[in-house]
Amino acid sequence: MASIDEMMGQLADSTKRLTKSQFAGLSDLSSTDAMRFKELWLGLGAVRRRHLIAQLSSEAIANVQLNFDMVFTSCLSDPDEVVRATAIEGLWECQEPGLIGILISLLKKDSSVTVKKAAARALGVFVLLAEWGKIRPRYKEQLETSLLSVIKDDTLDSELRQRALESLSYLSHEEIIDIIKAAYQGTSKAMKVSALRSMGRNSDSRWLDVLLKELSSPEADLRAEAALACGELGDEKAIVNLIGRTEDEDSRVQLAAIKALGQISGRRAVKALVALCKHTEMEIKKAAEEALREAQFASDPMSSVI
Repeated sequence: MASIDEMMGQLADSTKRLTKSQFAGLSDLSSTDAMRFKELWLGLGAVRRRHLIAQLSSEAIANVQLNFDMVFTSCLSDPDEVVRATAIEGLWECQEPGLIGILISLLKKDSSVTVKKAAARALGVFVLLAEWGKIRPRYKEQLETSLLSVIKDDTLDSELRQRALESLSYLSHEEIIDIIKAAYQGTSKAMKVSALRSMGRNSDSRWLDVLLKELSSPEADLRAEAALACGELGDEKAIVNLIGRTEDEDSRVQLAAIKALGQISGRRAVKALVALCKHTEMEIKKAAEEALREAQFASDPMSSVI
């Protein structure tokens, strides 16, 4: 295998995409190689760094056997905001508590709103771990304090506040409930969308009536978000309403309802999905097949429908 110096020399050629061997060579870097990578990485132009980090981020999703966490972590201090934001997104599977402090620092201090939004979104993984008791309580306190400070600051970018709300919504205590309610009842449609998403993540059955009402909203994006939230909530009481939305005039709502039925599962949901697998529109058919696989796996992980 080529050394890190040789590999970085090859990556400097802006006309070439990464090869399979180069992807593999950048996976599971040692701490020593990660330090050398960072030194050589900054010698590449910003446009080339953007292209490479985007390729690595895509490959990390496509091939779970490859681990680029050391590369992405090294790029969190890159001078280019696009590289930093993409590196954060690339760390979507990383659950190392040591990353929490770095992300909070980016959320608070980074000069780019794009990077701050990526950090706020990424912190949601750790909020969920905190809610499950998988990380130490002190991390939960840090996460809550940092995200709350963003949500409550009306001077900040509105989308940044939305991402912070969505990440913090995994927590189940009453203050978070009140914040979600306030966001839903406010005048901002964008914040209302985030509130619906947060209701699903919050996993509290009290939200079901609100979500069922929004499934009949005149706004297609609200119907779609409510459908997805019903899927997250996992309450079988939503199945009948979701089946109705699979015939919605807006394809986004149809696809959201189909995905939700797969998440909720249950006999009635499966029956509806089986029927949708015969749909004449390929996009609907494929979505139904994928949802049916998820529903079947939920009921029996050892079996397969399709």
